[in-house]
Amino acid sequence: MTTLLSTDDVSLSFKDKRVLDHLSFEVERGECFGFLGPSGAGKTTTIKLLTRQLVKDTGRITLFGRPIEHATNADYERIGILSDTSALYERMSIEENLRFYAKIRGVTGNNIPTLLERMNLADDRKTLIKNCSKGMRQRAALMAALVHGPELLFLDEPTSGLDPAARAEVHKMLRELNDAGTTVFLTTHDMAEAEALCARVGILDNGSLVACDAPIQLMLRYA
Repeated sequence: MTTLLSTDDVSLSFKDKRVLDHLSFEVERGECFGFLGPSGAGKTTTIKLLTRQLVKDTGRITLFGRPIEHATNADYERIGILSDTSALYERMSIEENLRFYAKIRGVTGNNIPTLLERMNLADDRKTLIKNCSKGMRQRAALMAALVHGPELLFLDEPTSGLDPAARAEVHKMLRELNDAGTTVFLTTHDMAEAEALCARVGILDNGSLVACDAPIQLMLRYA
């Protein structure tokens, strides 16, 4: 297996508060890796470090086999991100947002009809984002992260706010993407979601990685 992403002894503080504490893990190419922990554990902060929205205090982060400080624009074109800062334009429709993101990414957007069908939004494609429910917005943001066919996908609680049917559809799509070779880094606070999607799960508590193993092994170990 090839390591696509890794942290080695990474720490980060905001003023006097230690947010991440000597964090070390690896994500292999083609893996769905889960990052599990309660709100405030440091999951979103970790994604922001891994995508260079924040800069670590100490330690080493590698992305696509090189130090993250040397990551190129071409490297970031290989990444998709769904996070709490994912932006959709309120006065544009779902489809217009996707076409816009396809243009930014330099792709044709030929996959947009398929994405809309898969997310059960084909009939709502002309709906303005400002008129969308939270669940519709979340699914639209996920499609925006997928429109360029990324190799590595960062998902920060992607099923937050979704009803059970939409949640199941997102899970199905993520399994298919992962089976097709997309590497997925998924944060969640739901062990059932991690068990359903992830080959391995790291458990984060107060900025420290307290365990990392296959979901079934973690459940057997910690009941």
